[in-house]
Amino acid sequence: METYYFGMPMCPKNLDILIYDKAEGDTDDSKFFKIIELAEQPIKQIELFVDSLTRDYIKFAEEFSLKAGYLPVGNYTDPTGRFLIEYMDKIPVPTPARIHKTQDFIQADAELIKKATVPNRLLFLTHEFAHNFLNHDQDDETEADYYGLKLYLARGYPVIEAVYSFTSIFHDSEQSIKRLEWIDQFLKAHNLNYWDNNKP
Repeated sequence: METYYFGMPMCPKNLDILIYDKAEGDTDDSKFFKIIELAEQPIKQIELFVDSLTRDYIKFAEEFSLKAGYLPVGNYTDPTGRFLIEYMDKIPVPTPARIHKTQDFIQADAELIKKATVPNRLLFLTHEFAHNFLNHDQDDETEADYYGLKLYLARGYPVIEAVYSFTSIFHDSEQSIKRLEWIDQFLKAHNLNYWDNNKP
């Protein structure tokens, strides 16, 4: 018997869960598995010592990620007006999101964002936030991966969704392969019970 844990820091009051084998399709009588028990338990989260700016951004990014599947294109800001997401039909470059180097606003590609899961969307946004607000080197992609992952995982989102986030947008370039190798090592070395405050 195996136990599966699904981390959902954000979820509706009522939730339908569909579990089925792809070979069989959606059926109430599977030949391949049987659900013994379905239980709710507190989410595993890590308290990170971040400033109010980062906390405000995470709240804003989570709310946007949750609604992005049906939001129309346009400009979206947090209540303070500090953060802006320019939700566009298409970004001129093949990426789900990017941040302006000097003005801090984020452009998000609606076509790609709508296809992504809520956790995927959030990790795209925490990665972009890291470039301008957390990185020591603004242009360092691996450093943005590190801080983006740290914010994402601390909230209790699934590790497997983090992997999907990166593999869905990376190409077969040498730089992408190196980043994926680093991300794999990071995810294996760090879990929800341990954090350090040093960039590896």
